[in-house]
Amino acid sequence: MIRLKITFIFFIISYGVAFSQDYPKVLVIENDTCLIFTMEQARQLTEWDLLYERCSIKSKLDSSEIAFKDSIISIQESKLSNYKNMEANYNYIIIKNNDIKQLYIEEKNIIEGQLKKERRKKVVNGVLGVAGTVIMTILYLLK
Repeated sequence: MIRLKITFIFFIISYGVAFSQDYPKVLVIENDTCLIFTMEQARQLTEWDLLYERCSIKSKLDSSEIAFKDSIISIQESKLSNYKNMEANYNYIIIKNNDIKQLYIEEKNIIEGQLKKERRKKVVNGVLGVAGTVIMTILYLLK
């Protein structure tokens, strides 16, 4: 009984292998070549074809999305370059303003020093003038 089952299974397997090896068959009809597949092979080819179509559509969509994102990246890179140039210009302006500010502070200190000297001269001249006037008045009165 077991031998019969093994023989039967062996027969089915060998028949399936022999049967599948004959496919795909090539048939020529009015100068057109046709391929004949088993139902399983036809289903598999259909699945592969559908998968290929999905993949090709997805590939096209992905390519267009990549191109769109690349354009966004290039725009962002140009903006970044412009911002870097603006930053460099602003840094240059800040440096120049700091230089001008430093010159202003130095000139202010010089002018303040001169102003203090002028005030001292004014005070000294005022004191000398008062002292001179007092001395002259005393001399005039004593005379």
